[in-house]
Formats: sequence, C-alpha cells, structure tokens
Amino acid sequence: MSSLRRYLKIFWHCLVIVIGIFIGYSLHSDHEENLRTRAVETEKAIQSIESDLVNSQGIVDRYTAAKDGFRPYISFLFPPMKPEALIEEIRSLALSYRVNLSDIQLDVPKFIEIRGKEEAISIVPFEISFTGDFFSLGKFLEELEKAPYLQNLSDMGMSIKDDSGIRIRLSLKGAFRFFQKEVIEELVNDGV
Repeated sequence: MSSLRRYLKIFWHCLVIVIGIFIGYSLHSDHEENLRTRAVETEKAIQSIESDLVNSQGIVDRYTAAKDGFRPYISFLFPPMKPEALIEEIRSLALSYRVNLSDIQLDVPKFIEIRGKEEAISIVPFEISFTGDFFSLGKFLEELEKAPYLQNLSDMGMSIKDDSGIRIRLSLKGAFRFFQKEVIEELVNDGV
C-alpha cells in the first residue's frame, strides 16, 4: 500500500504538471491565434490606409494640375463692375488677328439687373460686330470661341464692308459670362 501511495503522490504531481502544461499550451495557442487575427486585421488596415493615401495623392495631383491648367484663364474672368475691361480684352484679341471691333452692345437692363444680385456667374446678352478680311475673321472667331467669358454664340452674319469685297463685317449675337469679384478672388487665392 505504501508503494501505491508513493505512486499516487508521484502520479498526482505529474498529473498536475501535465494539466498545467495542457492549460498553458491552450492559453498560449488562444493568445497566439488572437495575435495572428489582430496582425491580419492590422495588415488589412495598413493596406487600406496606403490605398487611401495613394488615392488621395492622386486627387491632390489632379487638383494641382487642374489649378495649373486653370491659372492662365483667371485673367479672362471679368466682374460685372468692369465691362470696359472685357470690351478692351475683346478689342485687343481682335487687333492681334488684324480685326477691328466695330460695335458692341450689351443688354443694359440685364446688365443693371445682375449688378444688384449676388450670383457667382451672371449671363449678359450682347450684339457685337467686327471688320476684317475673311481669314483673319475666321482665326479671330476660332480664338474667341475658346474664351471663358463667352457663354454662347446664338447668331452670326457676314456682309461685305466695301466695294473691293476684301473687308467683311462679322456680326455676332450671344451672351457673355461675368463672374462675381469674390469668385475670382477665391480662384486666385486657392480657395483660402
């Protein structure tokens, strides 16, 4: 019997050690699995952040490119308080193509109406005429159509200006865009 007690004492200690090892291994395995799961989730979060960072950098690059592309047009945005600046710009553009600005008429009631409003962009109808030779008028018209202040051309007519047939009169009807001063300043100051 004494040997049985001795074996039970030894067995009991061994059993406790085996149970302790099993519980320790089980806890360690659960902790290790938890760490692996967290590592995978963290890796996915890092990849998502890197993807967002790449996408946001692309957005910043596109914004910068759009700003740089827009910058040359800022000088062609005219507020309603400065119609004479727009007229002078059109006159200069025409002269650069050897075309003369003959006459311009803005829709005065509409122009007075927009001066009292706080709209970002206002549209004002116009009638305008130019004189020049056929090819110069064509090149000038092509350039005028690209101008950011031109809303549309609704009517166009040509007539011979003199007996030689070389000088032609080009009459246009359409609408100009005028931009509020605050809009122009915001574009110039990068929205700040």
